Amino acid sequence: MIYWAIKSKKTNADGIIICLLLSIILAIPLNRNIIESNRARYLEQKHKLYDQRMSETLTPFYKGSGTEDEKRIQRLREEFVDKYTEPGLKFSNDKDRERLLCPQKTHSWVTNDQQYIILTCQYPDNSLAHYAYATYKENGSPVTYLSEQNYFEEKEVLPFPYLHLITEDDYSKIYTDPIDGTRYGKYYDKLYVIPTVDKNENDLKSHINDSVIEFQKQHITQFPNDKVIKLAYYLLASNQCQTVDNVGLFGDDRLIIKCNQKSFAVNYQKLYQSVPEPSSVIPLEVFGNNQENEQQDCLTCACSKTGQAKVEYAPDFDSSRLRKMIAKQCENDNQWPYNKCVGFYYESLLKTNFGNYLRVSIVHVKNDTLVAQCVVEVTDQKFTALQKQTKLKTDGTPRNTLKN
Repeated sequence: MIYWAIKSKKTNADGIIICLLLSIILAIPLNRNIIESNRARYLEQKHKLYDQRMSETLTPFYKGSGTEDEKRIQRLREEFVDKYTEPGLKFSNDKDRERLLCPQKTHSWVTNDQQYIILTCQYPDNSLAHYAYATYKENGSPVTYLSEQNYFEEKEVLPFPYLHLITEDDYSKIYTDPIDGTRYGKYYDKLYVIPTVDKNENDLKSHINDSVIEFQKQHITQFPNDKVIKLAYYLLASNQCQTVDNVGLFGDDRLIIKCNQKSFAVNYQKLYQSVPEPSSVIPLEVFGNNQENEQQDCLTCACSKTGQAKVEYAPDFDSSRLRKMIAKQCENDNQWPYNKCVGFYYESLLKTNFGNYLRVSIVHVKNDTLVAQCVVEVTDQKFTALQKQTKLKTDGTPRNTLKN
């Protein structure tokens, strides 16, 4: 405007330029106000969505001001839930489960012992998934920040696989969700969701043969608290059996269960002394002569199909005779499990009124001695041939000396 005032010869162009400059100068603060207003609305909306997503998580789980340790756990809880409910976050290590990690958060809690933070997610198909984050490390020191994890699934809390095998006295109850009643418990120091039994035990018991109930009565010392009956409940409730017809002992560690036309084996000592896995109850394959199925005469195949051919280093296993027998054919062999460095020690045979069974050690002796224990069902013809070949007793007694 000073330039306009002191200029002697004014033109229309000067007027236009002055007007444009004035409009730009006036527009700058106006534009800044608009940007700041939009930013404020964006942040407000973002905080609103965050609050909706986090919901009750932002409310401390403790009353009052809380201790420093409770405040630490609350911060972890907020970080944990924020990470798991991040919009668009998907499973990344399993293509079959590619879905939003937690598209609809239901709620999060801290367990009564303050050892875990639990988040329950509900999916569009109404299925639920439970995730947990430990607030203390294995050495007992507190976790101070949310550590980076490649796969969120590692934290998923799975249902206890042998629901009918346990009572409330068998696991430590650490939390019951007050909203949906979901129970969480520790079994051998592993956290599980404890589902509600959805099948009536009286109905299940009607599918258990009287011989199984009598067996339980006769072996109460080995199987306290009706463990055999509960194992039968598990097989029935998980639809692996329609009826449980017979049970029998195989040596001092295996229980054989006959269901319909299928046999199962379980190492009952390990079932209750270590963290159980679903594969602990093994459906057995049949080993024997059968021209319609070549694999029926393949012992390693039968053991592999049931997951029993997993070898472990066994330095105390006496494989000297086996090494001597297969030394020449083993020279060029370098791959487990189906090649020429594999041999078998037939350990014991069991003949019952409901089936024939074989326990065998599969041994790989290329470099170290690797051994896998396997139990299979055996046809009558193959059982007779094995008994003649090995001279083993047929009552499940193991051999005293290793002999092929």
